[in-house]
Amino acid sequence: APALDLPDFDRCLSNSIDVPAELFHGRGDDVVAPAPVREKAGKVFRNLRYHLVDDDHPLTETFPLMDWDKLLEIR
Repeated sequence: APALDLPDFDRCLSNSIDVPAELFHGRGDDVVAPAPVREKAGKVFRNLRYHLVDDDHPLTETFPLMDWDKLLEIR
């Protein structure tokens, strides 16, 4: 789960980044709440694809199934 809810990230909210970004967050994350992270990510990343998945904080089920070649491909 992305650590966008940390206080140090707040200074990034006044800027926006125009790079493709994929954000995966577990619906069952009991460490980092998905809603605030999604809100902040939407403010910073203009080209964001957000995926709320049925998983936990470390994305135990999702991480090994990710298509890393496609995710790392330059669009």
